[in-house]
Amino acid sequence: MYAHSLSIVLVILFATLALTSSASANLQFHACAKYGHGLYVKITDELNCREVREEMHSSSQIVEVLSRAFISANATFCAKVSRTVCTKCFLRWSLAVTRDETAVQNITMSQCVEMQRSQQLNGIRLEQIDANRWSSKQPTEYSYGW
Repeated sequence: MYAHSLSIVLVILFATLALTSSASANLQFHACAKYGHGLYVKITDELNCREVREEMHSSSQIVEVLSRAFISANATFCAKVSRTVCTKCFLRWSLAVTRDETAVQNITMSQCVEMQRSQQLNGIRLEQIDANRWSSKQPTEYSYGW
């Protein structure tokens, strides 16, 4: 008698466990995966439907929403800035500027890295003016013509 009642209790216990495990499996079927990032967006309901029903096997959709933003990044840029000033003079009685131009020329990346490493450009020693500017002590070249 004791064994018979024990087997009935065990059958009821196993049936209860089977029902609860299947119920939790159904609940986990609809659970969304949890990602470390992203934005969850509700998909709108369908329009112009004749009939709205809730189905047991509904599907969920995951949508990625991307955006663009400007960020600042460290970069190296080198340019050679040279100024050309031409003058006209007659026996030091009259002096006039005939041309005054500033030219900006790009420097290749390898030349830029070499300039920062050696602190020279084409054999001319450079001195630092501020954090991002360098200058040479020989900026002037003279040429005479008639």
